[in-house]
Amino acid sequence: MNIIILYDTLTGTTHETAEVIAKELETLGHRVTLHRPSIHGRQPQLDGRDLIILGSPTYGDGQLEANMAMFTNSFSCDFSHQKVAVFGLGDRSYPQFCQATELLEAWVAKNHGTLIAPILKVDCFAKDVTPVTTWVRELVTK
Repeated sequence: MNIIILYDTLTGTTHETAEVIAKELETLGHRVTLHRPSIHGRQPQLDGRDLIILGSPTYGDGQLEANMAMFTNSFSCDFSHQKVAVFGLGDRSYPQFCQATELLEAWVAKNHGTLIAPILKVDCFAKDVTPVTTWVRELVTK
């Protein structure tokens, strides 16, 4: 599959998680592009993608990372014929744990899409990446 991971990060933990996801997908034989709107621009090439994975940490009172918020406010597309999945990082000690993932899911729905798998919610960045790699392996069977 030809897969794009659209994410942004402030402290680097979402980037680390995106890299774990990409590495697992590549190990399974898929072609992966990592795209950060803050670096690569807010107009990613989605044509020809078999799977779009969106990721963001949660900041403040359940908000998207600032660059992902700007991206979702400025970019729209039709996800109705595309496979989409969402992951996010947060801190379970906060009441709005991984709320950014719910905002991404709502943005996908606004753009006529549905998620193909349950959202992956990562508590900080755990040393054990098994939940992440298990989620990836489930994604590629959908």
